Amino acid sequence: MKNASGLVAPLKRELLFERVAQELANLILTGELKAGTKLPSEHNLAQQFGVSRNVVREGLRSLIEQGLVVVRAGSGVYVRVPDESKVVDAFSRYMQLNRTENWVDELYEVRRTLEADIAALAAERATEEDVKALEDALASMHAHTDDPRQWALADWDFHKALARATHNTLFPLLLEPLYEQVLRAFEEGWYYPKAYESGLRFHAEILKQMRAHHAKAVREAMLAHLQVSYLEVSNASWQRSAEEIAV
Repeated sequence: MKNASGLVAPLKRELLFERVAQELANLILTGELKAGTKLPSEHNLAQQFGVSRNVVREGLRSLIEQGLVVVRAGSGVYVRVPDESKVVDAFSRYMQLNRTENWVDELYEVRRTLEADIAALAAERATEEDVKALEDALASMHAHTDDPRQWALADWDFHKALARATHNTLFPLLLEPLYEQVLRAFEEGWYYPKAYESGLRFHAEILKQMRAHHAKAVREAMLAHLQVSYLEVSNASWQRSAEEIAV
């Protein structure tokens, strides 16, 4: 008969606080602990978990770092209202730290998949306020054709306005982590000869079809825009790299 002795190691203190954090996180994420709910005191939680107050304190610190709870001075620890910035910041940092040589190919592959559907849904659901936001962003693009950074920011505002026009809260959240790479692509593309002219033309067509709520036409315009933009950014990036090597 096989001896099971030694297969299980004593729990380390670090694992205890992780288990406390995980148990509380599960209660929060499943909705058993609602946003705004005050957690029991450290003493009470320590008794319930059968651990020391220090273990509970470290577990709560982990939840604070995850953005799941917040400490209110003189009041206690409360379940926090969900904050999308934690997710966005983590994903954004990951993308910046793991940028590959073929980042343009990867970025535009994701953009074609994501933004084509965003555009089509936005065309179906956009309100007058949504259309006004697109008009403002396009006007800002017209006003900054001589400034790559401001042009990129205005271009991003247009695409974010489309995501918001879907009235699906997940689309802006999915688009936001791409911010730094998309802005880099917009700025790179600006250096391609007359790239801003094609950018304005495509964005104007997208806006035109948005006003008419033609989902299919908006989708096709977005895909055509992304294909041309991809070629411009790729060529501009290659040219700038070649120039840097030559110097």
